[in-house]
Amino acid sequence: VFIETGLVVMPFLPGDSLLFAAGAFLGLAGIDPLVSLAAITAAAIAGDMGIPAVFVSGDDRITAEFREKIPAVEAVAVKQALSPYQACSLIPARSCELIGQGVRRALERRREIPPYVIPGPVALSLFDSDDHAPPLRELMPAVTAGTVSEAFLAYERAMPWTTFDLQDPDGFVYPG
Repeated sequence: VFIETGLVVMPFLPGDSLLFAAGAFLGLAGIDPLVSLAAITAAAIAGDMGIPAVFVSGDDRITAEFREKIPAVEAVAVKQALSPYQACSLIPARSCELIGQGVRRALERRREIPPYVIPGPVALSLFDSDDHAPPLRELMPAVTAGTVSEAFLAYERAMPWTTFDLQDPDGFVYPG
């Protein structure tokens, strides 16, 4: 699994709705949602399935948080966060070079990097605002489950706008 500040490659995720929703969930123990929520959530979901997150790229804050949670991860900082809305980025050619080198190292070391698993029980909540920026409010009560994946699926099923049960429009059938 390769993760950037957004989600670059998540081959284990079943559908676009799950991929999109990963960025919206808050409340995982010890995760700073304003820094790396989508990436850490994706790493935890992958970890529940035994899949390690082996590479992360983004700003200095997300790479530091990933290294704190997954010490063996290959992390490449291609920008320095200056504020929630500003960063000082490397030139694209240098970023691509560093990311390519990091991915190669991650692939070589993929068997050395353990899956990231958040021990349960895990509580998941959805927070948002009209303009999708702080201050945020809880949209639904938290869902608690044994693993991140179970909590994520339970929360997705409970969302009032979810119009499907266990089958995604792309044909994937959720386990359970």
